[in-house]
Amino acid sequence: MGKRKGKIGREKMSQLAKFTEMQRYLIENRERRWLAKWVVCVVSIWLALVVIILYLNNSYFCLSDIVLVALISITRKVLRLSIIVLTCYFTSTKNNNSSEK
Repeated sequence: MGKRKGKIGREKMSQLAKFTEMQRYLIENRERRWLAKWVVCVVSIWLALVVIILYLNNSYFCLSDIVLVALISITRKVLRLSIIVLTCYFTSTKNNNSSEK
């Protein structure tokens, strides 16, 4: 009798482990979708503002060359940071673990 209960317990534990793994994947996918949408919105707004500033620079803003170079440099950093974050967040841990072995 003890063996049978142990076997049933192991099967239930295995099913529970599969269920929790599925839940984790669902949560990760939801977070990835949200992050991707957020990055697209933020980067799009940033780029639109930079283009507007560059377009209206001579008529309204009259920013110096140093400020414009700094703006473009910051834009490059914003794009690079978003690429790094998305690349790190979207690489699966299973691929990283298998490549380390």
